[in-house]
This record gives sequence, C-alpha cells and structure tokens, in this order.
Amino acid sequence: MLFTFIFEFSLAFYTLVRYRMVPLARMATFFLVLLGTFQLAEYVICVQGGGVGWARIGFVAITLMPMVGVFITSSLAPVGKLLKWGGVACAGIFVALTALYPSLITGAYCGGNYVILHQSPYLEPWYGIYYLGFIIVPMWILFRHIKKERSRFFRSGDYWLIIGILAFLIPTGIVYILSQSARDAVPSIMCGFALTFSIVLALKVVPIVAFGLRLVHKRYRHT
Repeated sequence: MLFTFIFEFSLAFYTLVRYRMVPLARMATFFLVLLGTFQLAEYVICVQGGGVGWARIGFVAITLMPMVGVFITSSLAPVGKLLKWGGVACAGIFVALTALYPSLITGAYCGGNYVILHQSPYLEPWYGIYYLGFIIVPMWILFRHIKKERSRFFRSGDYWLIIGILAFLIPTGIVYILSQSARDAVPSIMCGFALTFSIVLALKVVPIVAFGLRLVHKRYRHT
C-alpha cells in the first residue's frame, strides 16, 4: 500500500511536470493523486488498526474518481454536459452526505491485502449504481467514438483508455465472483488493480493526447 501510494504520487508529479500545458494531464494528475490518497488512507488504517477519519478520507477520494474519469474521457471523445456535470453533482452529493451524516461511514477494517470500508446499507446500492454507471457509460462513449474517429493515431488513445479501464474492471469482477469474502472490499480491490490503469493513463494516454495536440497545432500554424 505504501509503495503504491509513493508510485502513484510519483506518476502524478511526472505527469504534471512533463505535460503541464495539456488539459488532460491536469485531470490525470488529479486522478492519480486521488488514487494515491486512497492507498495512503489504507496504509494508515492498517498501521493504526482502523480509523474513522482516514476511512472517510479514503471514501471521498474514491468517490471523486469516476467523476474525474468522465472528464478524462472528454479529452478523447465528445462527452455531453449532462454526463459531466451529472458526475460532479453525484460525487458532490455523496461527499456532502459523508460530511453531514457521519454514520454513513463508521470505520474500516484492514484485511492485510485490502481494506473494508464500513458503509451504511442504505448508501451501498446507490453508491454502486453511481460508481459502475460512471465507469461503463464513458467506456460506451469511447467505443462509439472509435467507430467515428478517422485518425488511427487518435483512435489509439481511445483504445488505450479502454484497455486501462478493463485492466482493473475485469480482475475486480473476477474476484467479486469467485471470493464472497472479498465482496465487501470491492473499492479497495478495484483501487489495487487500478495501479495498471494509472500506468496506462500516465505513460500512454496522456502522451498520445499531448502529441496529437502538437500535431494539430503545427497543422494550424501552416494553414
């Protein structure tokens, strides 16, 4: 957990410094910071043997990730304002509920390789719909965009982002199906597998978009 936190914050720093002029890089950096923050929260919870405060910090971090993912998708494919600001609104509601009703997140349990966040049973189904919805819908947008995008170069950005999403979504789904004991730790397991997504995002997707923007700028200057 500590290594993953350091690695993801290092990736965030690299991405921001290397591609600071690219809007996608700033969103990717924010995503990597959120992912690293959740890993830090897990580490502290396991070291301290629990902790409501860090459980809430970790919950807020993972709650914002799907919303940021929608904005990352919008750097590659057209995303409607309804989806963008709907994600912001939903994330804001869950964060506000966590702040206003402390009983919704009551603590955390360290299982060694993962952490279980204790959530209110009233929160879980709505939270699951929000989380999966704002992962699957952007993927569907990317698939549609691939069919319309004529440039093979820009299509590769869509492909890599989809690969990054599937790299943590599929393993998480397999663990969920095969291990009933791990089902309560889905957020932790998903963020663990999301290490692969962070690598793909920082080292493949952001460079592709940055290079594509430079190409467009050069063509614009020569017309």
